[in-house]
Amino acid sequence: MEIRIKVVLFFVMAFHFMGGAQNVTGEILVQPYLQDAEPNSIKIMWETSLGEESLVEWG
Repeated sequence: MEIRIKVVLFFVMAFHFMGGAQNVTGEILVQPYLQDAEPNSIKIMWETSLGEESLVEWG
């Protein structure tokens, strides 16, 4: 995956989560960022005030 596609994916996911897509009340403490890029995968990391596991649904 090209770096340009990764950056676009990052911003799409960040705006999705910041736009109220979650049904629970919480605050994003650490904005989403990309980590551990591999040829076929990448991790999207962030922290919330809830301290619970968050999920990204893709596809």
